[in-house]
Amino acid sequence: MKIGIIGGGSLGLLWAARLSEHVKVTLLCRTDQQAKTIQQEGVILTTLDGQEKRYEISAEWINESNNSADFDVLFLMVKQPSFEQILPYLASVMYENTHIVAWQNGLGHLEKMENFSFPNRYAVVTTEGARKYASNRVQHTGNGYIRLGRVHSTDNVDPLFTHFLQQFHVEIVTNIEQHIWEKFSINCVINSLTALLEVPNGQLMEVGLHSTMMQIIKEISQVADAKGFYLKQEEIYHQVKDVCFKTTKNFSSMLQDIMAKKQTEIASLNGMVVTYGKQCGIDVPMNTSLTELIKAKSMLF
Repeated sequence: MKIGIIGGGSLGLLWAARLSEHVKVTLLCRTDQQAKTIQQEGVILTTLDGQEKRYEISAEWINESNNSADFDVLFLMVKQPSFEQILPYLASVMYENTHIVAWQNGLGHLEKMENFSFPNRYAVVTTEGARKYASNRVQHTGNGYIRLGRVHSTDNVDPLFTHFLQQFHVEIVTNIEQHIWEKFSINCVINSLTALLEVPNGQLMEVGLHSTMMQIIKEISQVADAKGFYLKQEEIYHQVKDVCFKTTKNFSSMLQDIMAKKQTEIASLNGMVVTYGKQCGIDVPMNTSLTELIKAKSMLF
């Protein structure tokens, strides 16, 4: 099986290292410098127990990639702001039966995929934690679930693909959109608050934010219900707690963006609650405030 990973962020590096022990994997980087560094030095992974391991990974700059066409699987692991930009590129590195797997946080990316003829479309939701601290170095900061399912399809996942994924403890689900909404809710709470307060995940449960978290979740639940998805508010809150405890030292992806002075994914998280709220006539003041505050924080870079 030939796998391409588009995007050399924290999860992209983590999965490139993980997969390289089993299959041929190519990391398609968005900068020439990152591709060259990985080609020369490999990917350095710091495991949960603090060990450093080096993995030899094939890496190419996406703008010059011409030797890696016809991947069996493509993991789309760029962040939401870059997602739409890479979609036209996929046709040059895939064939009719390529499995396209979207790993994005938030909402909106699946709708963007509908404009392209990708017959085997999948989405992943995960609560695994990782932190990239150099262009080829990543730290695995927390275990979590990994769930994959077909997008807008009732067809079963290909048996060979299923067997391959289960080596990595990937859970195959039939209602991935529901899982996306649940994970979306968790991300809206953890990412926005950790980015605003600039604290690791675990500290969120130590600073008296229960009512704030519940208000965020309540607004999301109302919007989700209007969109045809049912969320149990208390259950979402308990999942937030669980993620915070399991990834206590992890810096959320949005906080990592703030620290690196990069564009955040707030528009695809709390910002989508605001967008859908307006479409459905639902007032979402807490998510509106968080969206405005994170955008304002980013403007200060």
